[in-house]
Amino acid sequence: AQEEDIKMMLTLLKPKYYLPVKGDYKSLMANAKIALASALGFKHTNIFVFDNGMILNIENDTAKVSFKEMIKTGDLMVDSNAVGTIQEDVIIERQKMAKGGIIILSATVSKSEKEILAGPDVQMRGFIFLKDSENIVKTISQTFMDQVSIYLTGYYEDKEQVIEKIKDRILRYVRKETGKMPLIFPNIIEID
Repeated sequence: AQEEDIKMMLTLLKPKYYLPVKGDYKSLMANAKIALASALGFKHTNIFVFDNGMILNIENDTAKVSFKEMIKTGDLMVDSNAVGTIQEDVIIERQKMAKGGIIILSATVSKSEKEILAGPDVQMRGFIFLKDSENIVKTISQTFMDQVSIYLTGYYEDKEQVIEKIKDRILRYVRKETGKMPLIFPNIIEID
């Protein structure tokens, strides 16, 4: 908040104790100094500047700092399914994405007609710039479509088998060409 806003809130609320809570340590100190400089009777004994996790106990109109215990603080990983309890494979996946990017491949097929109806759709994020990589994108698309075509002949037992083969072939090619190891998500959509 701006200095005038802080002064106005202090004047309106007239708190007995003051504990700035938002910002880095420098901002907290600046906020506390505003309260100290006001004519509202604040002293060093009723203004508190805490680090994350410190505890202030207020009982019977008296505030005391608790030095015996601290609240655990730190980074909190958030997954769409849970908060705080992230599985190790999710963290590994996020680290891979941060280092190598992600490639998402998609095609729509009719297994009964043994034909590719739409695709390939190739989406890349954090991997390489598309304008710098026309040949790489073409090779990735072709490799994907070749494996999808083989899948439609019935060579693979199930879709998971072809998806693993696509991931392996594209990852080996990409690693050889760019030195990166992106996450690869092939998606074969069957309409029948």
